Amino acid sequence: ISACLVGSEMCIRDSAKALRSLHLPPTLHIAAVKDKALAQPVDIQRFIDESGPGIQQMRIYGRRHGHRIDYDHINMLTHPIARKEQFNDLLQWFKSHPCSLA
Repeated sequence: ISACLVGSEMCIRDSAKALRSLHLPPTLHIAAVKDKALAQPVDIQRFIDESGPGIQQMRIYGRRHGHRIDYDHINMLTHPIARKEQFNDLLQWFKSHPCSLA
């Protein structure tokens, strides 16, 4: 739930309720086992559960999920091994879920 100010009136929004009525495009959610602040799997799963219909998948990157290192928020993008592990997963996701811009 979020609050906003519209003109001089306060409004309360239930973002989860609004999302449930939308059909989101295919979404790949990515989490890292050592990311303790910004993308924890429990928070991502809660967002998925609140996001209504549509193809959504979460992938968690770290040793216990079959990867060579335990990723955190930064090295998910910067570690040389990320190119072979998660970047290949991303490319496969895009190939498997093409979108149209129509």
